[in-house]
Amino acid sequence: FGCKNYWEFRGKYFQSDFQGFTWWLKPKFKPLFKTQLHKDAYILTRKQVGVANRRVYERRIIEMPNSLRRKYIEMENLFLTSLPSGKEVETKNVLAQMNFLSQIAGGFLKGEEFSDFKVKELISLLEGELKNEQTVIWTSYLWEVDQIYRKLLEKKFRVKKIHGDVPIEERNQSKSLFQSGELDCIVVQVDTWKQGIDLSNSSTAIYYSNSNSADNRVQSEMRIEKNDKKETLLYIDLITENTIDEDKYKSLARRKKQSNYFLDILENMKTRRL
Repeated sequence: FGCKNYWEFRGKYFQSDFQGFTWWLKPKFKPLFKTQLHKDAYILTRKQVGVANRRVYERRIIEMPNSLRRKYIEMENLFLTSLPSGKEVETKNVLAQMNFLSQIAGGFLKGEEFSDFKVKELISLLEGELKNEQTVIWTSYLWEVDQIYRKLLEKKFRVKKIHGDVPIEERNQSKSLFQSGELDCIVVQVDTWKQGIDLSNSSTAIYYSNSNSADNRVQSEMRIEKNDKKETLLYIDLITENTIDEDKYKSLARRKKQSNYFLDILENMKTRRL
């Protein structure tokens, strides 16, 4: 393509998001690439390579307690609220506000618990219709991992947790236990294990919360896939009603590129308030 190196090639033919993390082909060069690649490449669908597992997506809409709703509205409208300890949390940054709203929708903020209403819904699923099903539980925040892990242990589940502070050796041991069927579930912070991990002995994934990355969702969904797998894959999203959980889910369902993902969530938030 007439370039001396990768950087020249990327700069000439691709454009990035505002963060510079995600790059995609400039529309005007698509015909050129299509012509050139057609000479030396062919395309196989996911079904043709054996990874077209049937997927089922479910949403569980959870009502937020009134006391927590007041905290959520404060942060949504005023960009501030107070923690159970009395400490105030305030921001002027929209992205920080989105992060705080996501935490409140999960029942906590900055490591302090407001309510365990969402964890109770999770446990109800695991003790009910998902009983005896190995399950991967994905979360966005380290505190969520620790809190869910602690409460599942109290309920006598065989469970391990994975997040950035867990040593590599311990993560590998947990993976082996899960793969051998010795665990009921594993609670994972998505940024830690979204790529390269085989959790395909499970066919069920629960999303306690979604991150601000469409790629995180796509990659994490693939962890329970396998070429020769026949079972239907079940993905369950726990969504707190009338919160940013709904806005994120709508954006993810459209599989937006990461460059548009934040803007798409913001647009959903505005629409929901009208």
